[in-house]
Amino acid sequence: MKPKLLRRANSGKLNAAGTVQLELSPSGEDWLIRTTRITCVQPLPTSPEPELITYRSSVSPANQIDSSSSGFSATSGQRILLTAGESLIAVWTGGPADALATLIVEGISYPSGQGIAAYAGGT
Repeated sequence: MKPKLLRRANSGKLNAAGTVQLELSPSGEDWLIRTTRITCVQPLPTSPEPELITYRSSVSPANQIDSSSSGFSATSGQRILLTAGESLIAVWTGGPADALATLIVEGISYPSGQGIAAYAGGT
């Protein structure tokens, strides 16, 4: 199996408390994520802006990858390698209820076990 372009997305609505947690994970492959984009549709111009934190595999301070105080729209070019059993978790907090949040990752998908060489090599 050859490396191939990766583009995955997951969406969900913020709950009444203004939070939502979205997750993406490889299944039987390695993902070398080159771009992570988040959006959150602002229902009203006066809606409170959510904050966003991304994590590797579980929501804990030790696993935090990135954060943004601009939870309506942000892009990160931070390279992230995810292997089978790992995931990228995005958590929005403090936003407007019922706003639609989306997590998008783009990069390269490698056969399981081959992503580490690409990551180490700077690909």
